Amino acid sequence: MSGTPHIKSLSIAIESTFGSPSATTGLPDASVLTFTSMEMERAPLMVVGEAPTDPREDTRASPHVLPPEVNTPCDENGNPIPRRMGQMTIDMVVTNIGSATTFATHADTPIGIMLNSVMQSSVPPAALADTLGATLTTTTLTPGILGNYEDGSGIAINIDGIGEYAFVTDASGPTVTYSPAFSQAPAVGETMRIGTTYSVRNDMGNLGPSFALRGDGDGWRWYAAGCRVAALAITLSPRMVKYSFTVQMADVRDDNGDPSVAARTNYVNPVVADGCVAHMGMVKSKVTTATVNSIASPAASAQTPIIVDEFNATLTFTLAAKGTAENVMGISDYEVTDFVCETEIQASDPVAALTQDAFVRREQHGLVVGLSNVSVGNGLAIYLPAAALQADPNVLDMSTDLIRNTYTFKQGGPWTGDVTSVNAASTVFRLLWGN
Repeated sequence: MSGTPHIKSLSIAIESTFGSPSATTGLPDASVLTFTSMEMERAPLMVVGEAPTDPREDTRASPHVLPPEVNTPCDENGNPIPRRMGQMTIDMVVTNIGSATTFATHADTPIGIMLNSVMQSSVPPAALADTLGATLTTTTLTPGILGNYEDGSGIAINIDGIGEYAFVTDASGPTVTYSPAFSQAPAVGETMRIGTTYSVRNDMGNLGPSFALRGDGDGWRWYAAGCRVAALAITLSPRMVKYSFTVQMADVRDDNGDPSVAARTNYVNPVVADGCVAHMGMVKSKVTTATVNSIASPAASAQTPIIVDEFNATLTFTLAAKGTAENVMGISDYEVTDFVCETEIQASDPVAALTQDAFVRREQHGLVVGLSNVSVGNGLAIYLPAAALQADPNVLDMSTDLIRNTYTFKQGGPWTGDVTSVNAASTVFRLLWGN
């Protein structure tokens, strides 16, 4: 029978060494890794990569065209080693970790593996939740256990059934300070959830491991080794949160001869996390009311709500290849050398803190975009502690039935509102995933 393009799967594995070199041949060999099949949209999954080539424009005695030279060395027998490299797009809905039965931690999930490849992750230092004590305000709390909190980490709570997010600016005790403010003070005895916080360090270091991918379809299989994320787009459809990862792959090689391919047993149903699919509903977004330029620590800023009609964000990680002559890829790893987050919010209700004057004066405001309600194992938010407007908000969008303000931000800085620089503290971009 002819193969069908509609049955396929993509699996992911953490690499212990970039490119997964074989101990015997030195060639990438991701087949020995432990893979997990992931949720993703079918359409972008295909046989990927292109052979890196150099043109040959040698002397000639007739107007013939010379085939390109594949940029690859020969093996020990004098045979050129086939290889491809390139990028692919992975589109998926965002499913939360839930009860952590399927995936014990965020680091085990396919999304966590990809995020860790270009960001640092800060897990809660102790428990995933804390029962609040007395003496609570909109920016300070008395913890049940102080050791549950850490500077820079994200916290989440339901207030009147609506999820709200903030980030710790001082966990030294006896109280914990956080910013931006909640809409009202939490009640004594309520549960504060401590999130796993992904951040881009100021030196863009402390990355997690690279990863490998395995693509499977009807009559084909390939492995990609030495992978890191080059970009992440966050969009709504219409309120369901979707991620679109762009993955840079250092090496791609086919394994169509595997017996499972001939038997048509190579494709695998995805492993699905226990939690809710993230929807931007029952959740608040906000900016700091006043500018945070050169704010003193610990920050405890008042907040102004944003009613979000539409939202998208693009995270771009500039990857630079570290060269080596000791493998077929010519790459020993990818390093992140620059980072930009651009967010766009469409709001039919103007935000009082975000004015033309604020844009002209180059003010920076803390921005929290809530992307999921808060419950056990569920929650999602992004945080730009010093978000900088990139365009005049008085230029109104009149392309729909409602006139809207467009608020376009990039991460500003430096952020001076945290008392330390431990883990996520003092970083200019953070993504919180609920526990």
